[in-house]
Amino acid sequence: MTTERLQMALTDLGFDPGPVDGAMGPLTQLALARFQRAYRLRADGCMSPETLRLLRTELPRCRRLVCVGQHSSLVGLAAEVGVMSHALVEANRHKARDPVYPDEKLTVYRRAVIQALVGPGDLQLSEGRGRFTRVLVPLGRLAGDGGAELEPLVGGEALSADWPAGGPAMGVVELGGPARTQRLAVARAVIAAAARWGRAPLAGVVLRDVGLDLEGAVFMAQLASVLARIRRRSHLKLELGAWIQLPDAGRHVDLEELAQHVDWVMAELRETAGSWELLSDAARKAPRWKLVAGIDLRPYHIEDGKPVRMEWRDFSALRKRHVMRESVDLETGLRQFAYRSKGRVRRMFTEDRGSLARVLHEVNALNMLGVAFIGMPPDSAWVTEEMLKKFIPM
Repeated sequence: MTTERLQMALTDLGFDPGPVDGAMGPLTQLALARFQRAYRLRADGCMSPETLRLLRTELPRCRRLVCVGQHSSLVGLAAEVGVMSHALVEANRHKARDPVYPDEKLTVYRRAVIQALVGPGDLQLSEGRGRFTRVLVPLGRLAGDGGAELEPLVGGEALSADWPAGGPAMGVVELGGPARTQRLAVARAVIAAAARWGRAPLAGVVLRDVGLDLEGAVFMAQLASVLARIRRRSHLKLELGAWIQLPDAGRHVDLEELAQHVDWVMAELRETAGSWELLSDAARKAPRWKLVAGIDLRPYHIEDGKPVRMEWRDFSALRKRHVMRESVDLETGLRQFAYRSKGRVRRMFTEDRGSLARVLHEVNALNMLGVAFIGMPPDSAWVTEEMLKKFIPM
């Protein structure tokens, strides 16, 4: 790779190498070191074989360079880009009170934003799908008898009838129950179901781990491999994704093998508390430019040490029946609702601005592909606001 092509590649990925003149100057070395640091390589500013191999990989453009005009401020520049000024502070280690100078180049993060429709209460939120990179809709689950047929999921048929043609929808196929051997038959059934969904074929398919054991996890990786092979040989425009849950899936899902066959892997967090360790461990096993952090925004309570989720409409009915004391946990940033029922004090938890902002910051720090929101609240304006404080949606 020539120095000029290196400079063009770094500029395209959002790392400023200075003028594209074919000279390996200090600005180019600094941009190369920043690229290496972002992708967890040895940040020495030298062209190593690992760096060259990664530059030749088709990486998503997770950064954008913005040039400051003659009379721009930090707030005005953010408005031109379509984010809040906090996003410029986040990406450049800038301070809100620091001035910006003409022709200065600042970085803004770009991340994929996915919405997962998981219950009947989510279906009315689909009118805001325009701001999401992808929307995950229920497609079906494999039959429990070990066959290759897909059983419809709740709400999938009603949603497919109203979904406009050409929407950014991907169908979720739930994998659970006994392991199967007819991988080719299952793959063909999945592709056929995606092709006849709604008014137009789906943009892709997502394989979701629903309580798989070791044999089921092996089948999931093999099914992803078969789907990728069919897509390649038939020249299908079909995006492939995988949906696993941390930390349960870490015991039986081979993330490295799974990521080889799919375009992205959503790692759903059971709880946002302690998410840094889980996400960083996943980033060591799979390419971070294929990882998506899944955040479940639905309320939950703790039962036997595990969170049990509740739909938003059920939570709204619960609040009408009980007097709840609302507070914010300063340590985790979660919103807490305490109430008394059947002689016991019970607590419900939901994500709040503080907890969501921490996870979004971790996604930026780990240079992940993006974030997925599961079970969006009825009033989702604050979610969008926190998102625009961290990055530009792809």
